[in-house]
Amino acid sequence: MYDYEKTCEKFLEVNCKITDTKEEYDKRNKGIRFPKCNYIASCGHQHIVFINVFFSRKTGSICPSCKSKENAIKKKEEMKDDKLKHLKLELGDKKIQEKVGCIDKVKNVNVFCLWKNNGKINGKLNPKSYDIGDNDYYWLNADDKQLFYVIPEQILIEKGFVGYSGNKIN
Repeated sequence: MYDYEKTCEKFLEVNCKITDTKEEYDKRNKGIRFPKCNYIASCGHQHIVFINVFFSRKTGSICPSCKSKENAIKKKEEMKDDKLKHLKLELGDKKIQEKVGCIDKVKNVNVFCLWKNNGKINGKLNPKSYDIGDNDYYWLNADDKQLFYVIPEQILIEKGFVGYSGNKIN
């Protein structure tokens, strides 16, 4: 059986704390082949774990629900990376203009400026619409870093965002 004091020390080494008293620990694990204990994981959540599993697999330093969330985030990032690699291969040597948007907090929407610099007039920036044929695709990264859009230039031309002269208001 695992000694209570040594087990407490081992848990503390990975920022976890056993919440059982020595009496509770001894009573629960008396005569049991695989002892377990209640503890607070490093994530701050309370959980119960088989001690041998905690040590042998080095699991349990964060609780199962936090581990699930961590794994889901990791999987989502892997999927995003795979999609980006596939997309870059698919686009090949096409002309791509990347834009980073910002979030309009009043309307709760992503906003992208689809214009290029046309020099300065009297020290002020003179923006100009992209001309037809400037790019094949527009890669729009949302400010929240969770979404991105790849839009063919033809669609932006049809919607009036590229290849117009004057001021576009939407």
